[in-house]
Amino acid sequence: MAKDQEINNRENSSANRAQGVWIDGILYDGDCAVRAAAGIQTAIVKEGTVSVADYCFRNCKELVSVVLPPSLVSLGWWTFRDCVSLESVTLPEGLKKLEDDVFNGCCSLTSIVLPAGLKTIFAGVFAGCTSLASIELPLGLSAIGDRAFAGCTSLTSVELPSSLERLGHEVFVGCTALADVRIASDHLSLGSNVFRNCPLRDVPWKENGLTYWDDALNGADTDITVARIRPGVRRISDCAFEDCLELREVSLPEGLNELGSYSFSQCRNLKAIQLPAKLKKIPSGCFSCSGLTAIAVPEGVSEIGYGAFEGCGSLAEITLPSSLKGINSLAFMKCGFASLSIPDTVIRIGECAFKGCSELTSLRLPKRLVSVGDCAFGSCKKLAEISLPESLKVIGAYAFAECEQLTAI
Repeated sequence: MAKDQEINNRENSSANRAQGVWIDGILYDGDCAVRAAAGIQTAIVKEGTVSVADYCFRNCKELVSVVLPPSLVSLGWWTFRDCVSLESVTLPEGLKKLEDDVFNGCCSLTSIVLPAGLKTIFAGVFAGCTSLASIELPLGLSAIGDRAFAGCTSLTSVELPSSLERLGHEVFVGCTALADVRIASDHLSLGSNVFRNCPLRDVPWKENGLTYWDDALNGADTDITVARIRPGVRRISDCAFEDCLELREVSLPEGLNELGSYSFSQCRNLKAIQLPAKLKKIPSGCFSCSGLTAIAVPEGVSEIGYGAFEGCGSLAEITLPSSLKGINSLAFMKCGFASLSIPDTVIRIGECAFKGCSELTSLRLPKRLVSVGDCAFGSCKKLAEISLPESLKVIGAYAFAECEQLTAI
């Protein structure tokens, strides 16, 4: 929502600036190209132009070619977004960065020449450029943003320069022809699922649908059914298995000590998983909306994160460890268990933590519990009796609202 609002604000700002002089189908305000005529086919941006405003050529569906002047140093957000007939572009050497979604949806773009001084490619810049078969990334490029090349289905190979320091999340997701990736950098940081659903070959860091980087599992292809993770992996990245709807079996190595947020979210066919002993936390959304039916949280875990098991309607059995201290908001919202014993070490239960657990009939609260958040047990419609500990100091608003069978406290 925040980004949508920012986009609207930028569009309004660009529209408000739409005053100046039209030259060859392009409106200029000083040294800035502001807007293009809807039917423009060839765009020759005049000499002396320093910047092209956000959305300037957006949805110019007949635009085939663009000539940009050497004076240009800035292209705005979504400058050429959805210019579906645009075939090729040469970018001037003065450009140091490409802003979000500049060429997103340019499905006829087959080639582009990037300037030697380019430092950053931001999010979604070439996403959906389905005809882009190759691209040369310049030495000096340091960062590529989230989903920058997502869905470039004709891209077969890419070489990542030695200067590259960071790849964002899902940079090449859905590049279904990308088989050859060469990485020159030895200090590269990867986001999650950088190469999801890419048929990479002859690379030591991808096998059996799983992508590894350093000591982490970076991501998984969405059609994976069985995941046996290598020994030595200590971390699973955020969203690594998110939306792997066919995943049925996971084997985690003993040395694993960190699960990423939403790492198994939406894995609807995953019924069970054995968690390793070195975990200290179940992070936000980790198993949300998964198909888990039973789980034992290992000793040593001190916190259940925001929405960690939210929407696990089939989760009928759960064991919580004596090391647990906090259960965060929405942690078990709409889960399916009928009974629950919360360890005495737990001192706080967050907002809506167990809201909508409609099968819950038996609940034991911890003896040291200090606070229960708003709506924590709201809509637990079968909960008939509960005993509040003497240690309890805060009961949030609607903590037991709509517990229709609750007759004794």
